[in-house]
Amino acid sequence: MARGRRDYTNGFLSETGTGARYTESYMLWYTNVIAGGANTTVYQYTVPAGKRLGINGFIFSTDCPILSRVLFTVDDVIKMGLHFSNFGQYPVSEQNPYYVVAGELLKLQVYNDFKDAKTYYVSIIGVLESL
Repeated sequence: MARGRRDYTNGFLSETGTGARYTESYMLWYTNVIAGGANTTVYQYTVPAGKRLGINGFIFSTDCPILSRVLFTVDDVIKMGLHFSNFGQYPVSEQNPYYVVAGELLKLQVYNDFKDAKTYYVSIIGVLESL
């Protein structure tokens, strides 16, 4: 272990964003009622110029009694397909987040395979960094 170096804490690199001048917490909740047998983009966000979004995890919740599906896409390319029943928490990584860079469009699309309309709650947890 390097002694006296400020970038180490007990032998581990600190968890601050690398290359970023300023970081802000990014945790948003979105709610949508989705008709039975339908799918809807519950959340979409285009990362502004000069920034990047580091995604640390997702949280999903619903009152639907069966398994639900979520697609996470960046510029309409599927990056992750997730399944959850009533509640799902999916950590990506605290030290190595998934980065969405400036100009890219991220979407969370939820599929309701139940016969009735149900309410879905979607959250993205991350850090928005100014470069």
